[in-house]
Amino acid sequence: STNNSSAPTATQLVEKLFPKSLVEPFAENNVFAIVVLAVLIGFALRKSTQDFSSVHQPVQVLYRVLEKILI
Repeated sequence: STNNSSAPTATQLVEKLFPKSLVEPFAENNVFAIVVLAVLIGFALRKSTQDFSSVHQPVQVLYRVLEKILI
């Protein structure tokens, strides 16, 4: 008889790391997929030739607010 509660295969682990949507890892509390998404988005932003300076200040403000809340 087969064991249905066996460890996930390598393919299943990779599928979990690369979610089907941006919302899925947050809904499933999948920290590894969230980290992978953050890294991929970071790489994409670094490769982009577009100027993101207009986004910098609001993100910095949001970061400071979250920092005050969490610390």
